Amino acid sequence: MWVLYGLLPPVIVIGLIIAAVVIVLRTRSAGGMTFPGVLLGYVHAALFISVFLFAAGGALLVKAGLAQAAGLDFAYNTEEERYYPDNTGPTVIDPSDEEFRNNIAIGITLVFIGGALFAIHGVAAVALRRRDAPGQRLISRTFNVLGLAASTIAFLAGSGAAVYETLRRYVLETDTIEPWNYPRPGGALGVTIVFFPLALWFAWRVWQEFVAEGNQTDASPT
Repeated sequence: MWVLYGLLPPVIVIGLIIAAVVIVLRTRSAGGMTFPGVLLGYVHAALFISVFLFAAGGALLVKAGLAQAAGLDFAYNTEEERYYPDNTGPTVIDPSDEEFRNNIAIGITLVFIGGALFAIHGVAAVALRRRDAPGQRLISRTFNVLGLAASTIAFLAGSGAAVYETLRRYVLETDTIEPWNYPRPGGALGVTIVFFPLALWFAWRVWQEFVAEGNQTDASPT
């Protein structure tokens, strides 16, 4: 799950910083910032974060579901660990059970938080659009482009890792691989399954903006 915990958060943070700089510069050149414009920028930033919180939680739940369908070894390290707490003998622990339960708990939590944030700020975004807040089009386009970039990066990284782990597991020789390093593609497949439709959704939104811009250009007087 390095895609979620290692790669995606920095990409999202950098994207939000770039978006903030672009919006500030554009609004200053257009005559200054207004409170509705600032509020609309905040709402879209919260929506952006909520979407990816929901997706991250969904990826963990899909990973757990794949493990249930194909076996825990498909997504989790099932190599037993032995502990010697006293002189009565070793205690054998299966780490996959705890990680499986943690993934379900964290996944449900992220889905709940992401869904709640999206619902609350979605209502606020609709209200601000009705008031025609300044900078609405710029903020919406920035939201869509950054969402497309982040979701595409997550999908490509997840699908690449899934292909790599699947080839190592089923095609290449695995007899010499240490048990802790045995290929388990379940986590990467979970990321791929969740972020592929998300990338398509953002791509559709960007395409709609592109078509609308083209129609306005064609309708403008020459």
